[in-house]
Amino acid sequence: MRRLWAAFILIAITLGICFFNKFYLNKVYDETNRYVKKISSLYNKERYSAAEFTANELENSWKKNEKTLEKFISEDKLESVRVIISELPNLAKDKSHEFSIHLKKLTETLKHIIEKEQPRLY
Repeated sequence: MRRLWAAFILIAITLGICFFNKFYLNKVYDETNRYVKKISSLYNKERYSAAEFTANELENSWKKNEKTLEKFISEDKLESVRVIISELPNLAKDKSHEFSIHLKKLTETLKHIIEKEQPRLY
């Protein structure tokens, strides 16, 4: 009977970690997408300094969340997102034509992480 209780406890812990992973990743994904949409809107309205400021906010938010994401997302995916996000403020400041390309690449990378890296709960 003790083994059965131990098995139940391990299953409960595993499910708890999976749910935490899923919900935390969705929260970060939604937050990052809101930033991306806001940055894109500001950039398209030619409000470059506001887009740069918001891109810096996104970078700070990502750094805060990245510590937790490192526990359950592969490092190469996080590194690619980190690089794209770190380039956005300078691209907005320089009014670079590559800015929109980087935003699209960031959106695609985040979508890939959501689809492929989080646990399936079915």
